[in-house]
Amino acid sequence: MRAFQLVAITVLSTIFGILATPPVSAILALTAADSGILAFVVLNTPHILMLVFALFSCRLVMGWKPGMILRDDGRADWKVLASGVLSALCVLVAGMLLTEGVQPVSAPAARRLAFLCAALVLTPLQALSEEVVFRVLPVRAVTGGSLDCPPWRQIAASLVSGLLFLALHLSNNEFSLGLNKVLVALYYFLFGVLGTLTSFRKGGFEAVWGVHLANNLFVALVLNYPGSPYVTPSLFTRGTPLSMPVQLVQLVLIFTLVTFIPHPGFKKEIKESDYGQREI
Repeated sequence: MRAFQLVAITVLSTIFGILATPPVSAILALTAADSGILAFVVLNTPHILMLVFALFSCRLVMGWKPGMILRDDGRADWKVLASGVLSALCVLVAGMLLTEGVQPVSAPAARRLAFLCAALVLTPLQALSEEVVFRVLPVRAVTGGSLDCPPWRQIAASLVSGLLFLALHLSNNEFSLGLNKVLVALYYFLFGVLGTLTSFRKGGFEAVWGVHLANNLFVALVLNYPGSPYVTPSLFTRGTPLSMPVQLVQLVLIFTLVTFIPHPGFKKEIKESDYGQREI
């Protein structure tokens, strides 16, 4: 029953985000906002709507407060989130410095500031939305609610995450930019698998949220490329996306760093009133 409820919330959140986006976008189009910023806001609108619906549904149906979605004990650890952000930024910046073809981008300071504010507000929510709807809820459906579960459930949940993140990004431009499509698919699949395995080790989903939002902020504000989903005045640009083998190496390095950064243990005793009876 609990698994069905979590799957239902995932599906309904996705449908709500898709159906509610057109009217919200139409309302936003009536504003006098810069066209570039407006496009950025509209791009993130479905994710924000999905997140709101998912959080409201979890509270109403499951009785979960927002913190309980990220961590079993309900106390989200912001240091773990920061470890994900810093790990991703270290690897991404190193990759930028070690590769060729990076060029500065000129843009008015006021426009950069506007995009900076929009990205710092919307990108963490966009990343959190994808994590909650397409990782956290399906993973908890597989595990019976808690991250404290047998290894086989952890592996099964990680594989489900990989398939969901692959399916979620099949329409991304990377598949039409001349990159190796198999490696692009492998990248998104591994992001789902490694992120979930890391979440089991950390006892929560803060670290993978940090990696996700750092990666998206890096593309939007620091190093963009033609064909990117983000049409933003980043500081630098590259004529073509980084090769997929290099991106795969970066991905593995990021989650290796996150995994081996010391993390607090998480409680293995979960109240039945919080997560219900788990099947072992």
